[in-house]
Amino acid sequence: MSYRHAHHSRFPIHASNPDYLEVTPQDARLMRQAPLHLQVVGGGFVRFKASGQTLDELGIAPQDQPRRLYLHRQDHEAAVSDIQRAMLDGMFRDMVKQGDQATIKQAFTSLVEEAFLEPRLSTLMGFQGMVETFVEEYSLAPHLLRAFLLVASEGYDLTEHSVNVMALVAGCALRMGHAKPRVVDYCLAGLLHDVGKTKLDEHLRMPARSLRQHEFSRYKLHPLEGQKILRQGAGIPQPVLDAAAQHHERLDGSGYPKGIREVSEAGQVVGLADSYELLTRNNSGGRKHLPPLESLSLLKKEADEQKFSLDVFRHFAHSLAS
Repeated sequence: MSYRHAHHSRFPIHASNPDYLEVTPQDARLMRQAPLHLQVVGGGFVRFKASGQTLDELGIAPQDQPRRLYLHRQDHEAAVSDIQRAMLDGMFRDMVKQGDQATIKQAFTSLVEEAFLEPRLSTLMGFQGMVETFVEEYSLAPHLLRAFLLVASEGYDLTEHSVNVMALVAGCALRMGHAKPRVVDYCLAGLLHDVGKTKLDEHLRMPARSLRQHEFSRYKLHPLEGQKILRQGAGIPQPVLDAAAQHHERLDGSGYPKGIREVSEAGQVVGLADSYELLTRNNSGGRKHLPPLESLSLLKKEADEQKFSLDVFRHFAHSLAS
């Protein structure tokens, strides 16, 4: 089963025609580049709005628009980009300023899930502006990062894990004293570090049991898959590429996929955040999740064994207490 067919939280697949995705009335008003379609008597679809204009620009008021409008599946990428654009035009900043952590996290997570359905560089890098707003607003009130992290959905999955790692990386990078542009790069790296998992079968992404040898061999390739996706074009910040490829590498050479010993700072920060988040939140591999202090103790042991830099670990640990 492909990731596209396994999920569609924001745009549900039409019950009788999988080529069409339902759009909420609120999201329909954000569509500019994505055409919208209307289902007519007999079950067919006709175009209601062409690409290039919003419903507002066409003079269609909310009370006058059809209750149900649809996207063609081929326009999914354009729809995600339209929502990202709307978020950058002020919607996301307004959410952050209002302080409702559940709303902020749900907006971020649902949009990441849509982008991961068919990961393209344009939609993945479309998160850069949202991450910049996230860093700018939360750097002024870092205690809110803890509140953000505590918001949990009923179904823990790859996208929630990715958003949580981004938040953990934000706290660590701010604690390290990096300039805002570098903090943004590290946070984007945290958000996209596991994008390669979208190429894995569903049961391998967040495994609920110990993996068999052949399954783990396939699983270990996801960092390379992620780097391949992110190298589709130019202009990707180096920390984003490093973290995608290196978040499972360790300084003693015991990591994967390549067993390298020279791991970038971004690779280590995201690797720590990834490990901590999985230890404290995910009941995977047949084990129960652990309390934060016990999880930190395990990671401290790995730092003592020179799998991570002790200096990077201390910054990470202190960021959780600040």
